[in-house]
Amino acid sequence: MVSIVISVLIFLLSVVLAWLAGPLLHVEGTSLLILRILLVLLGAAAATIILVLHFRERRRNAATRNVAGGTEMDTLLRDAEKAHAAYETSLGRRDDDWPSWYAKYVLDHLETGGPG
Repeated sequence: MVSIVISVLIFLLSVVLAWLAGPLLHVEGTSLLILRILLVLLGAAAATIILVLHFRERRRNAATRNVAGGTEMDTLLRDAEKAHAAYETSLGRRDDDWPSWYAKYVLDHLETGGPG
């Protein structure tokens, strides 16, 4: 949220500077127009860079957040192993599609908070 506010403020500052550039620098005509366009573009680029970095970091944090990190994931996989062993026993044979079973078990557990 702070990054969004900062990027908006930077863009607004560039617009204000573009507006005040003529009187402050005593520039007129085409030169003033070009200066104003460059200042607004520079502000927009700076705001865009801040937003891209912010959302990239957010996406990275979402991908690596501790949904089931470290020991919690270990526990989940050990529970899946026990549940799969019981499933194979009830099946009466070896489950050749065990990777799909494990994946479904883990995803169901993460989505619902409990085993599927």
